[in-house]
Amino acid sequence: MLLYSLKRLIGSIPLLIGLLTVTFFVIRLAPGDPTAMFIDPSIDPDAAEHLRESYGLNDPLPLQYAKWLGVAPPFNGVLQGEFGISFSRHQPVFEIIREAVANTLILTLAALMLDFGIGIFFGVIAAMRRGRPTDHVINLIGTFFYSMPAFWLALMLILFFSLKLGWLPASQMHSTGAAGLSPVAYTVDLLRHMVLPVFVLGIGSAASTVRFTRSSMLDVLKQDYIRTARAKGLPERTVVFKHALRNALLPLITLLGLSIPFLLSGAVITEVVFAWPGMGRVVVDAIFARDYPLIIANTFVAGCLVIAGNLLADILYALADPRIRLIKPGPA
Repeated sequence: MLLYSLKRLIGSIPLLIGLLTVTFFVIRLAPGDPTAMFIDPSIDPDAAEHLRESYGLNDPLPLQYAKWLGVAPPFNGVLQGEFGISFSRHQPVFEIIREAVANTLILTLAALMLDFGIGIFFGVIAAMRRGRPTDHVINLIGTFFYSMPAFWLALMLILFFSLKLGWLPASQMHSTGAAGLSPVAYTVDLLRHMVLPVFVLGIGSAASTVRFTRSSMLDVLKQDYIRTARAKGLPERTVVFKHALRNALLPLITLLGLSIPFLLSGAVITEVVFAWPGMGRVVVDAIFARDYPLIIANTFVAGCLVIAGNLLADILYALADPRIRLIKPGPA
């Protein structure tokens, strides 16, 4: 298992370099200039040129790439683990995204638990009530949430629960002055701010997980060993949750790895709507500011999270099903 994980991690390095290289060139195709936000008609042209020179934007694109990669002077680039200074914030990029990554993980992990909690629970119920009104209602509600745009759902929830009823905060991660609260009150304040964005981020994925779980459960319930378990007189609860559900969850482990990039992409919209201080807001601000180092660093972190999610799914799959071996044994 450890050898397999190390091989996967080493094999992901060229993938990450390729992803960052594509991002490096694509963002430079966009119109605009990172120095435009600092320049106005009254500024000295020499000062503007000096600013471009300090950012290295006057260098030919191949030389910019070589410096960024760290194979040209000053030999301090991505290969050395250095992603540079933010153009717009004038800070090391990893200092900027360190807190943002933690805030995004809080949101996405909570949404992931909501996704699989609701998805598996109602998927099993729909499978056990196949063809009955309960099954039709669950499928109808799931289709409704799956097809609903996340930004529209977020705005409707803000209008109803925040502006009309006043039950939940509409934006941000904490209330004003929350730093002075006790630990318990601080946590409660955080949870109240998480309710709406976590629901928006997780409910769309949960709708697809419901259908996936239902389909997987129906396939498993047709197997011979399920009929044998019922013929032995085992309670239906034991048959469903001990025998059927465990085998039906195996395909969902693969879905777990695929859900992480989906949630990260959905977090961009959700964080902007709810003003959540995470990676989504950072990358949107960086795109509008043409902040190349910050965009690339965010891409790197997102790529690492996606690779880690897929690796975790592979390992969990092998742990859940002992018949699977990640590495084939060599000849005796």
